[in-house]
Amino acid sequence: MSTDERFEQAFRAVFEDIFGWGVQVGDEDGPATIEAWDSLAQIRLVHELESRFGVRLPDAALLEEQSVGSLKALVLEHAG
Repeated sequence: MSTDERFEQAFRAVFEDIFGWGVQVGDEDGPATIEAWDSLAQIRLVHELESRFGVRLPDAALLEEQSVGSLKALVLEHAG
């Protein structure tokens, strides 16, 4: 398994942990398309992504509406 595949698998696992096993998400999905994605879920997502990937995301990640793809880009950008 490549590094990219491991990242994708770990990234999707965060969404399964927050929204339930088997949740299907694409890069364009976000609060408008995932019913349970509310402000509390946003906080949980950012915290879990920071914890799993050992990154510190900007505070704007908590405040601005995000998508799966934008969160993925933030994690990759801050993953040093």
